Amino acid sequence: MNGDSETPPAAGGQPAGESTGHGGEEHAYETERPFDYRWTQEAYSMLLSGELQAKAIRKGSVGIFHISGACPRCGHYFEQSDVLEAVTTGERARETPEPERRQNEGSEYAEADVACACSEPHTGRPANDKGCGIKFRVDAAWEQG
Repeated sequence: MNGDSETPPAAGGQPAGESTGHGGEEHAYETERPFDYRWTQEAYSMLLSGELQAKAIRKGSVGIFHISGACPRCGHYFEQSDVLEAVTTGERARETPEPERRQNEGSEYAEADVACACSEPHTGRPANDKGCGIKFRVDAAWEQG
């Protein structure tokens, strides 16, 4: 990912690092069901409540997706920005961040597959990795930048 995790307040106004996670419990790194659809459902609810914010911004031929807020699983704050797609010399040049992000040309919404990227500790997390191990999908209406 191109974004960095910071330490602004997490959901509920707690500084990141002091939260025990969504639901008040510690969360080990998720390895059994990291793509469980419940994380997408929870993320959608959190977008509606304002605990999670997502923006899709068009700047010329480039699409940028930005997401910030509490992780749907662990509740820790994270923030990421990624280039979705850029058009150069008549061909599409795609960055391939992990997780992949898609622009959905012709749509008024951009979809993004997102991974928790909090910097808080999670037991069992691989070295050089971030987050609690879950992945989820969110969308946002395109805005002109």
